[in-house]
Amino acid sequence: MLVLRDTKDPQKIFKYPLDEPITLGRNVDRVNIVIDYNRTISGKHCDIYARNCRFFIRDLNSVNKTYVNGQMVQQETEIRSNYIIALGEVELSVEIIPL
Repeated sequence: MLVLRDTKDPQKIFKYPLDEPITLGRNVDRVNIVIDYNRTISGKHCDIYARNCRFFIRDLNSVNKTYVNGQMVQQETEIRSNYIIALGEVELSVEIIPL
């Protein structure tokens, strides 16, 4: 289970099973996790997926880019619990819960 929590507004929590790739963005018709409260997030911003019991994020040519712990995602990048991912101006803490 993937749990993302907005670092500036901890009431905003997004949970989704990681049994298939997930897409994050503003476009309600094209993503699994809709983050539509900030215009710096693209319609389809990034994907998060599992492979060989590891978890990765990939930017989808978003306008304001994706960052992991302050580093721009230029290719698939591994993520772990307690990492911070930034989609435009929105920073999300990552928690991966095994099921």
